[in-house]
Amino acid sequence: MERHCGTHYITDCSTSPFSSSQTSNSSSTVASNASSSNTSSSSSDLLTKDASLIEAVIELYVIGVLIVFGLIANVVSIVVLKRYRERRDSLFLLQALAVVDCLYLAAAALRYPLKYLLKPSADSDPYTDMQPTVFPILKTFQVQIIYVFLCRVYFVSSVL
Repeated sequence: MERHCGTHYITDCSTSPFSSSQTSNSSSTVASNASSSNTSSSSSDLLTKDASLIEAVIELYVIGVLIVFGLIANVVSIVVLKRYRERRDSLFLLQALAVVDCLYLAAAALRYPLKYLLKPSADSDPYTDMQPTVFPILKTFQVQIIYVFLCRVYFVSSVL
């Protein structure tokens, strides 16, 4: 089952490395390794499984931790920048950058780690169903981050 979503094809998430329904059949693996014609296909299957496991670990754990730390750091930045009594445009742009970055990280949490946390049911897949909405929102926030950053760079260079 393959569905187009944004710029990626999403396969059935029930075959993810973290799925509890996935079982390994060692007897079929031993039988396929005994045959010389299936040796190359079994080694490519192992490489594919290793690659999908690495992708799952990166998308679930590494990106998940970065999202949490990024959200915390941006909230701290917003609070610290609010303490200044001077109302400078550069402080406002830094606050805007932190807010838009928080929105981007929240949308990224719906795109990457959630793939391994939501389990598809027999009739629907909530992760795949929400991606046509999440992907454009993610890209919109990404463009806003670039725009706010460029406004800040332009403002700071014009002041100096």
